[in-house]
Parts: sequence; C-alpha cells; structure tokens
Amino acid sequence: MNGAGQKGFGSFEDAERNGVPSGLGQGPIAGSLGGVEGDGRNNDADAPTPSAACSASAQEPLELSFLDGETARQLVAGIQAAARVEAAARGRLLRLTADLYEAALARRGETLPQRLAAAGPWTAAALAQGSVDVVAGDVAAEIAVALMLPAGTARATVAEALIFATDLPRTLAALEAGEITWAQARVILTHWRAI
Repeated sequence: MNGAGQKGFGSFEDAERNGVPSGLGQGPIAGSLGGVEGDGRNNDADAPTPSAACSASAQEPLELSFLDGETARQLVAGIQAAARVEAAARGRLLRLTADLYEAALARRGETLPQRLAAAGPWTAAALAQGSVDVVAGDVAAEIAVALMLPAGTARATVAEALIFATDLPRTLAALEAGEITWAQARVILTHWRAI
C-alpha cells in the first residue's frame, strides 16, 4: 500500500522492491528473437503456435507477444502506479496554486469567498482568465518563474487551479488521490467550461 492507502508503488525508488524487475530492456526483446543463451527461459517451448494464437485471441485479449504474462503484468502495474503518482502530483500542484492565490488575497485583506461572492457566478474562471485580477497575475508570475513556464501556461495553470478548487472540488480531490488521471480531469474541465 502506498501513502494514499492504494495498492501500488510508494515512490519510484521503491519500484524494484515492489515487483518491477531490474534490468528492464534486457530480456523482453531478446525473448522474441528466440531467447538469449543462458537466460534461464525455454523460449521455444513457450512460443505459441499460430493455431494456438488464433484460439487464444478469441478467448482473451492478446498480451504483448514478446513478454511473458507475469512480466507484462508487472510492467503494466508499474505504469499504472506511475500514472497515479503523476495524477496525484498534478492535483497537488493545482491545490498549492489555489492556496497560493488565497494566501495572496489574504495579504491584501481579502478572502477567496469574499472575492467569489463579489464577482458572481462562474467567478473562478473569470478571475483566473481576466487580466483585471492583479492577484491572479502575480500568482501566475510566481508559478512561471518557479516552474520555468511561459506566462500564458502559468496563467492557464492558475485558472485551472481556481476552477478545480472552487467549482470542481471533488474532481480535484480525486486527482490528488490518483483516482483519475490528469487527462480525465481535463475532460471534466472541458465539459465544465462548455456549460
């Protein structure tokens, strides 16, 4: 279990202890070419015959032909774990960006709820995307420097952070927990913007 209580890898450094084989890139391709002498696998005996491959494809999805089933499962599990870590990191970045915006407002004697109430519906998008909001511009400038992003990308990050934090908080929580990917969260954001 990782820190979020999910089955998977903790950090990338823990991957080898959690079942991802070391020496990736040495065996799988060689196995498809008849094996590497002395690799401990009888690759010719494990190779499916054409008729066996046809009947197997009707019953279950094809696995990568150059990987044995366990290796493929381990690698795919590692990819899934990395995707959860990536999603959680993106969710955390968005949450911290929204927190930075709130801290900047507090320094000016304002709160986010006050700012949102004064601006009306769909405020988060308007505040983040409008050049009128000096605080959003300041936060975007800080994000641009910290992450070495172009100014437009930094402004978009602030806009996304504010929208997720204020209007889509459950989506942000799911992203932070690694329950959904960043691509899935972006689809939700796109549909929200279309409303």
